[in-house]
Amino acid sequence: MLERPKPDETKATLQEVLSARERLNTASLAAALSKRSIKMLGTVREPLFCAADVDAYVSVGHYLRTIRNYILDGHIRQLEVTDANGQWHQMYFFTEAGLYKYLLQSQEDVAGELQYYVFSLLKTERAQYLEAALEIAKKNEAALERIHQDLLAEYANLRALDSQPVVREPIPKCVEQPLGPGCLYFIGKADDDTSPTKIGYSKNLLRRLQNLQEANAAKLVIRRAILVTHAVEAEARAHKYFKDRHRRGEWYDLTPEAIRTYTDDWE
Repeated sequence: MLERPKPDETKATLQEVLSARERLNTASLAAALSKRSIKMLGTVREPLFCAADVDAYVSVGHYLRTIRNYILDGHIRQLEVTDANGQWHQMYFFTEAGLYKYLLQSQEDVAGELQYYVFSLLKTERAQYLEAALEIAKKNEAALERIHQDLLAEYANLRALDSQPVVREPIPKCVEQPLGPGCLYFIGKADDDTSPTKIGYSKNLLRRLQNLQEANAAKLVIRRAILVTHAVEAEARAHKYFKDRHRRGEWYDLTPEAIRTYTDDWE
């Protein structure tokens, strides 16, 4: 059974990371209620119960007479749903509060049994949902803490470099260990000096080369790289120096001589 979508409900309202867990708990709740021939819409957090099915289950037979008051206090909703043949019909659905209120008005034992049954189902499914949400929150908190510690370490490294002179050194053909903070690099296609060169900055040159390689079919190589104290400023200076050779993004039309001249004159 599907609810006809409304124009203002086209955007997803569930958090992406929790939507799968919520759908699982909602489906479990709906399946349990269907065993008692009670249709359910909504979610495990905000369930809606078919009023006609609830009334039939407790054998009261007067829910239509009380619908007006329930609509006024927001305990029942009128929705358009499909039947097994795909036909649309208007039906009334109790909210959770409306369901409990309706069952409490009945003197039948089956009404009390249904109220306890629904309450227990919701308690179990919501507990599982909340446990999943807490677990995700803990993972996010741990990830944020790792980022925070990385930033503190990087800040300490940059402060330590402030009192040191600028060091420049060509990168050898085989680099076994990643460079420290502040590497200004020139990367381009192998065996094609006329191809564009990317000018950028990275704390880990090999990882940056690997990331660029994954997005490029041609083999890339490090044409030149230097270690600097203020890498962001160095990158900006290089972009400005070669602005007349700019092609797109951080890619420039540079000859080996132009790169060598710039890096050899680096102060």
